Amino acid sequence: MGKVWEEKKPIGDRCEKILDTFFTGKGLSVKKVGEETDRLGIDRIFENSSGMKYSVEYKSDLKAKTTGNFFVELRQRNKNDGWAYSCIAQRLVLFIPGRNELYILRTERLKDQLDSWKDKFPIRECGQAEGIIVPIQVLAAETNAKRMIINGDL
Repeated sequence: MGKVWEEKKPIGDRCEKILDTFFTGKGLSVKKVGEETDRLGIDRIFENSSGMKYSVEYKSDLKAKTTGNFFVELRQRNKNDGWAYSCIAQRLVLFIPGRNELYILRTERLKDQLDSWKDKFPIRECGQAEGIIVPIQVLAAETNAKRMIINGDL
């Protein structure tokens, strides 16, 4: 693991706790997965009151608060595919700390937009990763994401 990841891990862990608390408060059962499943791009299994289950991947972007853009990871230096390609969760939860908002979307909708976004938006390096810098409003609109306001921040 790289230095940037090691520095960001405690912040990511706090974001996960905030999100777990938020979704539990919405009446969902939230179960953290094991390491092996986590490597596949699944952080949690949500279950609603009727017993329906779905897999979820959490992503947080600290810079999105000031830039208005979300970093969509295409590649990591230690492996070919970044989370935008490798994530197998049914849903993505994109959290923007500092703006107290999150977006929930179907993972396949984000994947369907990647080629188009690569042509429209800048691709940048961030630590050990390379990704597309996508305006939050475009990401939300083009993936039909649900925006929610969250009480709780870092």
